[in-house]
Amino acid sequence: MKHQESLSKEQIQKIFDFTRQKYVKYYDVQIELVDHIAEEIQARRAQDPSLSFDDAMYQVYKSFGIFGFSKVQEEKVKQIEQYWGKRIGRHLLSYLTLPKLLMSIGLTIGFSLVTRFIHALHWDLSYAVLGAALAYIIWIIFTVRKIKSKTQKLHSNGQRLLSVDAFVAATTMTLPIGASLLNVVSFTSDSTLIINIILPIIFSLLTILTYCMIYDFPPMLEADIRQRYGHMDLSDRKITVA
Repeated sequence: MKHQESLSKEQIQKIFDFTRQKYVKYYDVQIELVDHIAEEIQARRAQDPSLSFDDAMYQVYKSFGIFGFSKVQEEKVKQIEQYWGKRIGRHLLSYLTLPKLLMSIGLTIGFSLVTRFIHALHWDLSYAVLGAALAYIIWIIFTVRKIKSKTQKLHSNGQRLLSVDAFVAATTMTLPIGASLLNVVSFTSDSTLIINIILPIIFSLLTILTYCMIYDFPPMLEADIRQRYGHMDLSDRKITVA
């Protein structure tokens, strides 16, 4: 954190406490605000040496307007959520390019064989799809819990990190899409197109999505935390999702 050499540790802590009192719940947002506030306090006190630390801090706070820090936090939340939404989307699209495309095709062929087998036995495919949707909803619950368990360690000293919460929100929001697709298909006609192409593609997408949720995305978050917040004091809590 820059431009804070002339402020004592007690004063820096007081700014942190002040941001929390003003409902800034994310530690990484607090870090950015404290950096800015400390810099402004020093500038104001340099211009007016008689100005006390507390008065300078409240002057800086007033400069944020009637909404205080809430607007800053809202903008930061939106920014980080968009960031993770785009990153996750790009990663999922990578399964449509070589070499991962070969795996996607292999999964689709495998599921096509399964759906053809079920159809050859004259089983009602609608019930099979509804059963798969129910199983996937159960898997959603399991996956969400596992994601939260893995990412919980990334919160620092009991403080919440915005990147962690935004990541969890972005990943878990994609999961119900699969169940919705399955339910839509279950009410369509039992056609060759659905059996041979549509259902296998959907099952393949859901398999890839679930795999990414558990094995690909948590390491992405870990690397991002190390890069984004390397300047923070996280030494007493190892950043890991293992």
